[in-house]
Amino acid sequence: MEMNNNSSIEVLHRNNRQFSAMVKKSKNYDKYRQSILINFNNFAFLGKDETYYINYIKDEEGIVLTDAIMIINIYIPNLLKNAII
Repeated sequence: MEMNNNSSIEVLHRNNRQFSAMVKKSKNYDKYRQSILINFNNFAFLGKDETYYINYIKDEEGIVLTDAIMIINIYIPNLLKNAII
């Protein structure tokens, strides 16, 4: 899990690299069926209005190749904007 306060795409790329390295270093790596990275983002990208987005490894046609690695980006401003108060 990560908490991000910087809307730079490089921060999300850094999280993905750190996550991948951490999973590969795990002595139980071969026992996991799925690895999930959850990013709580205290920002929202322009044009991204959903509360969360789930990303997988896909080919150039957009077909999911595996669900073994899942990245969930939760955008807190969108969550607050869409919350029923």
